[in-house]
Amino acid sequence: MFWRKLENEILKHNKLEVTLITSEEKFRTLIETANDAIFIADAETGIIIDANKKAEELLGYSKNEIIGRISEKNVLKLSTFSQTILLL
Repeated sequence: MFWRKLENEILKHNKLEVTLITSEEKFRTLIETANDAIFIADAETGIIIDANKKAEELLGYSKNEIIGRISEKNVLKLSTFSQTILLL
């Protein structure tokens, strides 16, 4: 009985892990293939933690040059949604 429960828990965990990986891949594909510049920033600090190819094209900087940057005047924090929108 114990081993059957353990096996079921492991199977559930593995299925959830595959679902999460698939979801992350879909999200990454959507971000990278979007026809808009997308910046992902830390909601607390406003520091850019990711950007897509269009963001690179828009700013003329590489992703590595964009990540870690922020300008206080270009950030609008929406604490209700715990997100940060960058107005560039």
